[in-house]
Amino acid sequence: MPGSREALASELAASADPVQAELGLARLADASGAGSSVSAQAVGYECGREIAAGLSNGHDSRERGGLDGAMAYLATTGCSPRVVASDEHKVVVEVGSCLYPEVARDHPGVVCDLSSGLLCGLLGIDPAGHRRTKSIVNGDSTCLHEFALPV
Repeated sequence: MPGSREALASELAASADPVQAELGLARLADASGAGSSVSAQAVGYECGREIAAGLSNGHDSRERGGLDGAMAYLATTGCSPRVVASDEHKVVVEVGSCLYPEVARDHPGVVCDLSSGLLCGLLGIDPAGHRRTKSIVNGDSTCLHEFALPV
């Protein structure tokens, strides 16, 4: 297993193969279950920042173009994202499908935390400003993520 969350984030971000990404998630779940200091949300955040850096061409990912780029990227992953509300105070993103339902069934906290971190990293928003109000693994039809924007 990689020795740091940054290494694991790079591995997950670079993995175009969904099977390899799922194996990385399983390793993260195992590490988290063993009391490791690796945080799924922190790994997701690092991964999201890495991806955002490639999408934003030097622009702040919190700008509208960054939001559009993040949503376009997420659409390529198959998670069916949709911005349902956006103003100067918050952004609300709906995600229509879980990318890793098998791992999420066994380790919902890990997958949900990783996804939350990824979204925060993509959007350039501190994870402390994130709140998940719906979750597919909890039986909701979608996941709903609210992000408080810095003032």
